[in-house]
Amino acid sequence: MIFVWLIYVSAARVPIGVDLADLVAQSRLRNSTLDITGSLIFTGKHFAQYLEGPAPALDQLMASIRADERHEDVITVASGESAERRFAAWTLCYAGPSTFAGRTVTAALMTATGGNNSNVNRLILLMQEFAKP
Repeated sequence: MIFVWLIYVSAARVPIGVDLADLVAQSRLRNSTLDITGSLIFTGKHFAQYLEGPAPALDQLMASIRADERHEDVITVASGESAERRFAAWTLCYAGPSTFAGRTVTAALMTATGGNNSNVNRLILLMQEFAKP
């Protein structure tokens, strides 16, 4: 089976320090229902999320995210197809605010439109590190 994946960055419209436990719990439930797996980083300024799964489900989820008032300026920084999931064990791996994560997200956002995928790849690797037990 081929899975579609994407990674987006959005400007967060929630203040730093807000407990996102409810958002994460709701997202995990919805992702499970849609057969979506992935990872979320919240830096206080941005959300960065890697999502993977069936194309129709991913389209539905992205439409919901774009309509969500907690997100602004949702930008897909990379996308593709894969025969294997990177986050198969996670309906949503979550990492909260950190300075290092914030710099990594900002670098991926700034270089995504310029064709430099190395910063996007660093962000994906960071997300995979958070997902390790």
